[in-house]
Amino acid sequence: MPQTGRLELIGRLLTDPSLPLRARVAGSIVLLYAQPLSRVVRLTLDGITRAEQQPILQHKQ
Repeated sequence: MPQTGRLELIGRLLTDPSLPLRARVAGSIVLLYAQPLSRVVRLTLDGITRAEQQPILQHKQ
């Protein structure tokens, strides 16, 4: 995907309230962190922590 298209999608995911929140979060993770969707759908709240006000996604095998 070209960088301009990727940035446009990220912008829409961050600002379009008509999209479901779960889809916006999952799409953002896929586009920002290059994570495969199969890995994103396995994320739970236990896999997300905060350090110094920053969210951290933890990798679980």
